[in-house]
Amino acid sequence: MIINYANTQMYRKVVSAPTRFIAENLFLEGMTVLNFGSGRAFADTDVLHTVSAGCQAYDPFSPRPWEQIPPNVADVVVATYVLNVLPPVIREHVLQEILAKTKHCALITVRTDKIRGDEWADGVLTSKNTFQKYYTEQSFKEEFAAYNPYYWHRGPGFLTFIIWK
Repeated sequence: MIINYANTQMYRKVVSAPTRFIAENLFLEGMTVLNFGSGRAFADTDVLHTVSAGCQAYDPFSPRPWEQIPPNVADVVVATYVLNVLPPVIREHVLQEILAKTKHCALITVRTDKIRGDEWADGVLTSKNTFQKYYTEQSFKEEFAAYNPYYWHRGPGFLTFIIWK
């Protein structure tokens, strides 16, 4: 089975609910932000840029996959709906990559709503040939216990955690 990660990149004309909550409720003024796994959610990067000292977008499956982001590039890394599109074999590696990019902390948002598809690993394969996993607060904390995730916010269909470096 070949998973098409590029199909998980959603184009949004409006800011996602998790990013809107972060922008409205977290003091980012004077901090640099990396929108990790930004896909085509340009509105998210734009709003994070307006409330911070600058926001850079990065997605390993972007049209520029050769682009490399150095370690400790941003004060805060935001990863919205990144870990839930990855199968278990690479999920922790990507979390380590996210944490390597931040100077202070990462804001990790995952989906909580169930997605239709064929059961595979600990999630489902969708009709678009993508992988999706939904989380509960408990399942996220258990999977990433070694990183001491701090539950920060529950929104409609999502949970956001802070992981300090």
